[in-house]
Amino acid sequence: ARAQLDEALAQPSCERLLAAIDNGRKAQLEASEIERAQKALRVEEQKAKANPPNKEKFNIKTQLSIEGKPVISVGQALKRLDKEDVTCELAFDTLDFDKTKHADFKKELKQSLIQGGMKGSSVDQLRIDLSKGSIIAELSAPPQMTAEMQRAPLDQVVVMGCKARVTRLPGRGK
Repeated sequence: ARAQLDEALAQPSCERLLAAIDNGRKAQLEASEIERAQKALRVEEQKAKANPPNKEKFNIKTQLSIEGKPVISVGQALKRLDKEDVTCELAFDTLDFDKTKHADFKKELKQSLIQGGMKGSSVDQLRIDLSKGSIIAELSAPPQMTAEMQRAPLDQVVVMGCKARVTRLPGRGK
């Protein structure tokens, strides 16, 4: 994962950087390494907007792929990298990403946050992205929810019998 990240930074493209960021998170590389790739991705995106290929209008919905499978659109990637979002990350070490029904997991996670004191209307505004590494849940919220996210008892969250381990505290940006 580190070698892929270094290669993507040496010869940056949106597709290479997105793949390196994804693999870096799965391999649990240090946040500073991931952040370098995220900054490079933003730069590449700006270049692509300023100089679209074939002088055609740049389409923010262009799908990127790894091994021929669509992964994420550039627009989705940029939303995820929005510096204004409040984000935190929870690890559920005893759960299996591939064997867990993601919709059920997200529903239980939201219920646990409400039981911990978050307002239901606030929980509804959360964007929850799941990734492998047992199950890693990245929670993103609009900037106006900064204080509420920071007060949330994230270390008390339990989903499907597994207590969350906070791997990134709520803060602005990624």
